[in-house]
Formats: sequence, C-alpha cells, structure tokens
Amino acid sequence: PISARNSGLTARRVIGIAGNMATRPDRYGRALAQVKITGADVWIQGALLRQGAARARTWADNRAMAGAMLEDEAYARNRGLGLWRLAADRVLLPQETEGAHGFQIVEGRPWRADADSGGAILVFAQGPDDGFTAGIDGKALPDFRIAGKDPAALAGRRVRLRGPVRYGPDGPVMRLDHPEQVELLKGGGAAG
Repeated sequence: PISARNSGLTARRVIGIAGNMATRPDRYGRALAQVKITGADVWIQGALLRQGAARARTWADNRAMAGAMLEDEAYARNRGLGLWRLAADRVLLPQETEGAHGFQIVEGRPWRADADSGGAILVFAQGPDDGFTAGIDGKALPDFRIAGKDPAALAGRRVRLRGPVRYGPDGPVMRLDHPEQVELLKGGGAAG
C-alpha cells in the first residue's frame, strides 16, 4: 500500500518542504507540497513515482516539479512497476474512456481542435456524440500557447492528457486548466 511505502521512506527521518506550496488548500483541506528528507537527496514524490506507488498529478496553482514527476512516472510505467501492473491504473485510449471516472491518463490523437476566446476543445472522435473530448479553459489558453501546446497545433499530434474525466452532454470530457496536463509524444502508436 502507498501509506506503507510512504512511512517506510519517512520513518525516523526529518522531512522538509521543497519548492512552492499550493497557494490555497485543495477541496479536502490539504496543503499540497513537495517533500524531501532533510540531509539526504531523497524526494518523496519522486521515490513513490519511480516505485509505481503513485501517478503524477499537477494543479493549475501547483505545478512545481511537473517535468521530474512525469519522468519518474514514465520510469515505473515503462517497467510495469507497482500500480502500472493494474488494469484500473493503465493509460486509456480515447475510446476506452466511456465508463471511466475520476483521475485518468488518456493517450491519443485529437482529430480536431476548435478554439475561441472562451476556450478550446480537443475532439478525439470523428462522429458526433461518440467520443472523448478535452476542454481547455479560456483563461489558460495563453499558458498553453507559451508552453508550445497551442490547441490548434494539437490536432493530429499524439498527446497524453491527465486529469479527471467527467460526463458532458456528448460523452466523457476532461477539463484542462494548465499545460502540464498535456504531454506531447513522439512516434505514431498509441498506448495500451
């Protein structure tokens, strides 16, 4: 279990907060922070991700260490460690999001990307009402463009998205509010 791994990493050790903490507690009242063991070169989140005991997740107001977290997650995922052995935690294809809920990682190619001042939508299926979409908040569009992830340029590109999946009128949708939720991938195949 994750709690056992975490207590094994931190037992009888002095820990410290690294980087920026979230500017406000999350909806559960938790303060989000990066944790390091004081006097050692051990970053707790990185260790858990490399063991496959966690998945990388960022928030619009707490993106510290996103690149390093994605690298450590990829290490475990590519080796099938920990939760990456479980079907429930695997990377989904867009057509597999029907029935999925909560935090998911979805990999595929958007067929179309539409944007206006109110936001953008990435459409992963060609037919109406039959597939996964990702909506990008209009306030976040400048950040996406600065990060080289302009929604208009994502159509046809292989991407990996991460965030909560909910159901809209046209099926499963993921809300994206910061560019670290989108990884630009190389190669032609999709994940399984």
